[in-house]
Amino acid sequence: MTHTERAALALELAAMLEARTNDRLCSDSAMMLRFLAQMLESDLAQFANAFLDPEDLGYAVSPGIRDRARLALGMKVVEGGEG
Repeated sequence: MTHTERAALALELAAMLEARTNDRLCSDSAMMLRFLAQMLESDLAQFANAFLDPEDLGYAVSPGIRDRARLALGMKVVEGGEG
C-alpha cells in the first residue's frame, strides 16, 4: 500500500468518525487522522521525491531505492533495481 493509499484510508476513516458527531473522542480522532493524511501526502512525498532528484539524494542511493521511492509515489518502476 502506497502512502497515497494510506492517506486516502485515513481520510475515509476520519469521515466515518466524523459521522459520529456526538462523540468527542471520535471527533478528536478524526482530526488526528486528517492531520496524518496531510503529513502522508506532503512530507513523505517530499521525502520520496528527494530520492528521485539527482541534485538531492538521487545519486546517493541505489536504483532499487529510487524504484521503491517511485512505487511509494504511485509511479512505475523504471530502473528495475533490486534495492
